[in-house]
Amino acid sequence: MGRKDLIEGARTLISPHGGIGRGMKVGKEEIAGLVAAVERYMTVDLEAERRALEAKVDHLEEVVGRVKGVAVEAHVPEIANHVPHFVATWDEGPPSASPRSRSMSACRPRPADPRPPGGSRQAHRVRLDDAGDEHRVVARRLRDILAAA
Repeated sequence: MGRKDLIEGARTLISPHGGIGRGMKVGKEEIAGLVAAVERYMTVDLEAERRALEAKVDHLEEVVGRVKGVAVEAHVPEIANHVPHFVATWDEGPPSASPRSRSMSACRPRPADPRPPGGSRQAHRVRLDDAGDEHRVVARRLRDILAAA
């Protein structure tokens, strides 16, 4: 029911034409979040942000890399978010007897990969807030756990 021009215009918004339907309902909160994200992206210094993240990963590599038997590296995924990730790898030894694995399993959130490849384990993809010195706390804690074994 209604004016023919309005009905014809509305037809493009219903099946089979797609559009936002019940399954893809977008609320005002999501729209506000998207607008805020786009505004931030347009105003932030992305190069400075990348340098700050790299400095934090460098600090993790420096501190945790001093632990004997632990290899560290920075990894930037080609797919996804292109930010540096910290990766620490160590020899696992017997699967359930490793003190490092027991210590890592007790941490919350757990930084170690639950399905290690071969005979090694990895602590990886450490997510750090942009502000503050949280990376220093994480570096010391990982160093202490890994060095204790």
